[in-house]
Amino acid sequence: MRRCVVAIAGLLACGGKDAKPTAISNQPGAMKAPTTEPVVASPECKAAVAKKYDDGHHEYRDPKTGNRVIVTDSDVCGLVVEPVFFKLNSSEIVAKSGADDFAAMLACMYQTGGDKLQLEVIGHATPDEPNPEALGLARAQNLARYFTDCGVPTLGFEPRSAGDREPAFGSDYTTEEGRAKNRRVDFLIIKRISN
Repeated sequence: MRRCVVAIAGLLACGGKDAKPTAISNQPGAMKAPTTEPVVASPECKAAVAKKYDDGHHEYRDPKTGNRVIVTDSDVCGLVVEPVFFKLNSSEIVAKSGADDFAAMLACMYQTGGDKLQLEVIGHATPDEPNPEALGLARAQNLARYFTDCGVPTLGFEPRSAGDREPAFGSDYTTEEGRAKNRRVDFLIIKRISN
């Protein structure tokens, strides 16, 4: 099956191996399974999903230059997504703005092109955190619940953990800055339908 990744900088790249879901460890001292308490989306996320986006196919004249400007779907939907980061040893999102921007992009894609995606939500952790496997899964599950509460139009979410096995491009675990970049969630597009 061909998969596409929505990467940290919002780039779309296709290919790679199919990933397998990772279960939470039951080993002594392992992080407990994440609770199933509801995760409440921010009012900003709900407003971004409820916003009415135009069809993305129009043009106008720039008043300063007089140049003809054509607006495409990607311009309207803003296909640049900031990373979704988490606090050290926590599945709590550091700043919800990245998640809200991603939710808005999915809502815009649905409104302007009828695109609905099924997404694999991949949680990452760092070696300095207890039980990176369980923590990565908790992060993925919490973000999936956040998007569900926000009302994001999708075909669904499949959370899984990558633990500390897949550092972000251009970073490592040797500095605090590098570790902070790896307490994140990435997305794989598993399925896409369009009207």
